[in-house]
Amino acid sequence: MTSSGDRLPSGASLESGALAGQLVCVALRDYAGQPDRRRAFLEEARRHGWGGVIVFGGEPAAVADLVAAADEHLPAPLLVTGDFERGFGQQFPGRGTSFPPLMALGAATAADPAGGAALAREVGRAVGRELRAGGFHVDFWPVADLADEPANPIVGTRAAGDDPAVAAAVVAAVVEGLQETGVAATVKHWPGHGRTTLDSHEVLPVVEATRAELERADWVPFRAGLAAGARIVMTAHVTFPALEPDGARDRPATFSRTIDTEILRGDLGFDGVVSSDALMMGALSGEPPAAAAMRALSAGVDWLLYPPDPPGVVAGLAAALVEGRIDRVRAEEAAGRVLELKRWAFSRPPLEPDGMGARALADAVAAAALTADPASPPGDPAWSDGAQWVVVLDGAIEPREVVLAEGLSPEAAGRLLVIDAADPAAATARLAEVQERCDESRVACAVFNPVRAWKGRAGLSPAALEVVRSALGAAAESALLLFSNPRIINELDTPSRVVWAYGEDPASQRAALAFLRGERAANGRPPVRLRA
Repeated sequence: MTSSGDRLPSGASLESGALAGQLVCVALRDYAGQPDRRRAFLEEARRHGWGGVIVFGGEPAAVADLVAAADEHLPAPLLVTGDFERGFGQQFPGRGTSFPPLMALGAATAADPAGGAALAREVGRAVGRELRAGGFHVDFWPVADLADEPANPIVGTRAAGDDPAVAAAVVAAVVEGLQETGVAATVKHWPGHGRTTLDSHEVLPVVEATRAELERADWVPFRAGLAAGARIVMTAHVTFPALEPDGARDRPATFSRTIDTEILRGDLGFDGVVSSDALMMGALSGEPPAAAAMRALSAGVDWLLYPPDPPGVVAGLAAALVEGRIDRVRAEEAAGRVLELKRWAFSRPPLEPDGMGARALADAVAAAALTADPASPPGDPAWSDGAQWVVVLDGAIEPREVVLAEGLSPEAAGRLLVIDAADPAAATARLAEVQERCDESRVACAVFNPVRAWKGRAGLSPAALEVVRSALGAAAESALLLFSNPRIINELDTPSRVVWAYGEDPASQRAALAFLRGERAANGRPPVRLRA
């Protein structure tokens, strides 16, 4: 997918349609070479002159072939981008490494500031190498939000933690590592999504914090990311009335000139690409796509990510430019920044990934992050192999992603009980089985509750909570392994052992099981405040 930058125009040289096209980054989902989709994409790319593509899943080789074919007919090659917050394996399972989430790096850094930051830099490099080998130029990562609101349904373990200093160290190190490989880093979601109790994929959240509060906490990781050289800042579809001169409660940061131009560019001095968050998200659903794009561009956004109607957005922007409803200088400035990012990205030589080294690094991060309740003694093989294992899946994870059984004895693996709370009725129907298996037994309960868009909650679902409480309540002795937001412990009575592993990835599972078998210490520290 790596494109040549030897034919990049200037923003001022583009006619209105081509200028509008450079500002749009379109979505490509699950593309695996389907002929009809190939023809449609190439036709639209030629007609509208897209500036970039954000890739979700599919086959990497097929995507590379499609991008190369599109580039032959575009005024400037495509920037190939994606959400790789947990590595290349996030979008292409089995084709690249899956890393623990950013909060794992926060846990490692909270325990060992220098060592954790060094790990974060290495993770940035490893992710960047795999992305470059796959032909990607931009990673929409790292998340610079603080995980300071326990009820936040969308940030959680995607952030490094709630301590501004820890988050700043992790964000800066990831930015440096990524960009050393020639992959542009993105700090998001400006000016902070961490205080919300709602998911902007669904609705428009409001943050009531004052500017002084944001300066003191939320903006510390953003400033660190900018100081480290981040080339992109992504805006949040979140309103900040205290930052608006008129106190507006219905103006998301994506549409706010005060936030995106006066503060971000003026006060913080950022001169790179300002990208919107996805324009198809529910927070902006009341705004027609072309109108949303115009408002974002006028506010200071340069790159219009994932609009719901890309052809309509390009046509609307082009018409507005011709009719003078959009300042052409502002549009040329935006396109100029996008094109400058392309020059930077396309000038970097391709890299090869370090597959085995990346897996070892994922294991090292998981081991450094692993956290246990101070009163939790390490386990031993007899404890873990003799326990009744109950695995609770609470949304957006498949049973095949649970690899705990691989580290257990065959007898213990055969007793492993998996309850999928995605079907609440089915999960509740199995409560009697859970209680019977766990009655006066030694129980290891593993909980998977990953952060996902549109999920709408931070904690456990009622069905999952009921299963976990039943398993722990029936046990004579228990261990709780949380492959999720560590604050879930606040919903439960504390069992005899508590292990926080933060992510659902294989490395985090291997680390937690090694602790329970007495093969590894747990030296991480929770990077968020837990219950007293």
